[in-house]
Amino acid sequence: MTTYICTCGTSIITKRNIDFEKIKGIPLTQWEKYGTDIELIKEQVLSELQNISLSQDLNDTSAEIKSLIKMGLKPNDKVILISTYTIDGKLGAELVREFLISKKLIAKGNIQIKEIKGLQANDGKKFANEGIKNLLSFLIKYEYENIVLNVTGGYKSVIPYLALIGMLFNKPIRYIHEDSADIITLAHIPLLLNEEIILKVEPKLRKIEKETAISKEEWQKGIDYNDHRFDCLIEEENAHVTLSGIGFLFWERFKIDYPEDLPRDNTLPYKKPNGLKTQRKAHHGRDRIMHLADKVLQSPFV
Repeated sequence: MTTYICTCGTSIITKRNIDFEKIKGIPLTQWEKYGTDIELIKEQVLSELQNISLSQDLNDTSAEIKSLIKMGLKPNDKVILISTYTIDGKLGAELVREFLISKKLIAKGNIQIKEIKGLQANDGKKFANEGIKNLLSFLIKYEYENIVLNVTGGYKSVIPYLALIGMLFNKPIRYIHEDSADIITLAHIPLLLNEEIILKVEPKLRKIEKETAISKEEWQKGIDYNDHRFDCLIEEENAHVTLSGIGFLFWERFKIDYPEDLPRDNTLPYKKPNGLKTQRKAHHGRDRIMHLADKVLQSPFV
């Protein structure tokens, strides 16, 4: 069984040339206020989709539906439709869900919609500080499941983040262009996290995680002014530092291999004895592995 995590947009509405400007970009919190408009659009879309032939009119369905079918969706698979925190975003996801269920392409209990708070296009700051973090926080829960990241639909601005999470956690990323029948797959592209960099600021990152933010002065302490290796991990606001979306993702990956409660040796690496150097007898290949032993001693777990 495969779980398809599918970013979802509004192509199922736009392909019908239905006007939905009245609800476009409106926060999801106002769903009830626009109930009449929502139902009217839903009726129009479902009425037009009723006579769709999947064998002949697949391109006329939606980006999400076409891609899922082309990727080999089975009724016993699972689908999670990622929706923006807007009325039109959720409505698009609901219509995709209803169509897939009505055509028996997925079992009713196997498809769900996940609205991501802060995920919208009107406020760039909110998108970066809240939407992306909430999206990544949700996706990380599926690290050990058999998932496919389907990035065909929805906002293209989330694709780089989904690509990163796919590479960090070794999950396939799939995409199909609107006018193509070919699936593009990015799979098993290794992205290695430079753990030595994270280790240098680990205490600060743990404090940010517990307290949400720390002062810029505290963050900068011990970091050279010209050292920009840590810049992607943080965001600054009102003289305080918090995790960026990418920083959050890297931090979650780091914690899997470096749990806080794992015993450590804080002895400085150069003070740790390298047993290979004290051997009296010449050892075959010793010189070749000496540098590796020195590198291992850099770890706080050795």
